[in-house]
Amino acid sequence: MKTAYAYARFSSDNQREESIEAQFYEIKKYAESEGILIKKYYSDEAISGLTSNRPQFKAMINDIMDNGKVDYVIVYKVDRFSRNKYQSAIYKEKLSRIGVKVLYAAQRLSDTPEGGLMEGILESFAQYYSDNLSTDTRRGQYNNARNGLFNGGRPPLGYFIDDEKRYNVDPYEATTIKLIFDMYLDGMSQSKIARELNEKGYKTREKMNFSQTSISRILTNKKYIGIYEHGRIHVKYNTTGKKTLEVKRPDEEVVINYDAIPPIIDKDVFYKVQKMVKDRANQKAVKQRHDYPLRGLIFCECGQKMYGYTDARYPSNSRYRCKKCNNAIKKEALEKYIMSVARNYILENADVLVDRIEQETKKALESLDTDKNALKKRLNEIDKEENNCVEYVMSFGANEKIRSKIDELNKERNEINNLLASTASPINIKKEIRIWLNKIKNNNLELNKKEFIQLLVRKVVVSREEVQIFFNIFARPSNTNAPAKGATAFFSHYLLLKNTANHFLKSFVSFFLVFL
Repeated sequence: MKTAYAYARFSSDNQREESIEAQFYEIKKYAESEGILIKKYYSDEAISGLTSNRPQFKAMINDIMDNGKVDYVIVYKVDRFSRNKYQSAIYKEKLSRIGVKVLYAAQRLSDTPEGGLMEGILESFAQYYSDNLSTDTRRGQYNNARNGLFNGGRPPLGYFIDDEKRYNVDPYEATTIKLIFDMYLDGMSQSKIARELNEKGYKTREKMNFSQTSISRILTNKKYIGIYEHGRIHVKYNTTGKKTLEVKRPDEEVVINYDAIPPIIDKDVFYKVQKMVKDRANQKAVKQRHDYPLRGLIFCECGQKMYGYTDARYPSNSRYRCKKCNNAIKKEALEKYIMSVARNYILENADVLVDRIEQETKKALESLDTDKNALKKRLNEIDKEENNCVEYVMSFGANEKIRSKIDELNKERNEINNLLASTASPINIKKEIRIWLNKIKNNNLELNKKEFIQLLVRKVVVSREEVQIFFNIFARPSNTNAPAKGATAFFSHYLLLKNTANHFLKSFVSFFLVFL
């Protein structure tokens, strides 16, 4: 006797659809007439057929793929399986590969070419209906926006919706909104505003604590000056219903109603705040474009940590500054001085450095055999994981998550193979270091200033009269170009394998500093 799984779906967007019970009744009647035994029933309620994010639908597909013990999937009509032609084709092909066919209780389609044509036509009508329904829904939302009516969801803090779907000011919540704008105008940052509101017991509409994000949304929400916008952001989804992109539409494609909502904030105040938000964002962007290698290492003579500062008006004049006493020093001059001191020390002690590097590197390379075995073991694990991924793709098809996993495995395999290849032949340490030192001497070596400084510098103390630089390679602070006697320092240029918490994933080529 042939067997089948039954699937029914009811979406809340159409009250004329048959209920789950009615669909199952027709499916059962059809199965009995065809001599088919229904082994299990699956159903999704209030879920659109446009998305594959249907828990029971996925459970049914997985059960079939895992067990493969049914001959058919029976649904009431073509659109109950899926309203999306692309998804429908994918799942039918997947089922077809293991000999499972989709049947429709209310639409008897033959196995002839004509039957296949009719099925395709019905699927096209299903998608047309769904697209048309979406268009009607959007049209209704745009009309609501033109008339100043609420479109669903949660109204912003400071408003409530009356029985006629219109916005009304909540006097108590409106005081919170005004307070937030006043605090920002007084120069407070968004994160500080959130902290103060939380300390005083204020809550968001969701009864949650305020965050920098929630404050930002309030400060830029045009509803607070009475402007109702609809359709500004267009969200795009992939075939599985996952959001992939947000596109900001121009004004001509957006419904903008300038007097739809009673305002809470004065327009002059609102637009002044918008300028402040924009200016601060630009200033932050300028700061982020500048690297501050001494961040966390540089201190004022008063004991306070200094921070990197760049005035948006003069982006080339970056400084390290103390918040407490306003002490400051030019960034480029200080960093250039540190690089010069370190370079001179390395060149003056080249012979000692080369000998020590050779000794320490040989010791390090002797321990690589253990690491090599671990890496080879990891390669075998990668092969097994990749085989599992390939089997999954063959059974269920590829998705973004599985593609990402395969890419990660390939990247990891390449890294490990490069490591093993790099350590396969002996390294002439002394020759390599001599070449490196000559490049430093002739200024032909491009050093990463940030990595170089953070490797060498332990601490910098800035006073009004002088700068003290405490190097990892010095025994005492230096404010001259002369290193302390008896200090020992060396760099080792070799592959250092790092055992991470997950696997032997990472490797890096680094200047490895050791000091006594």
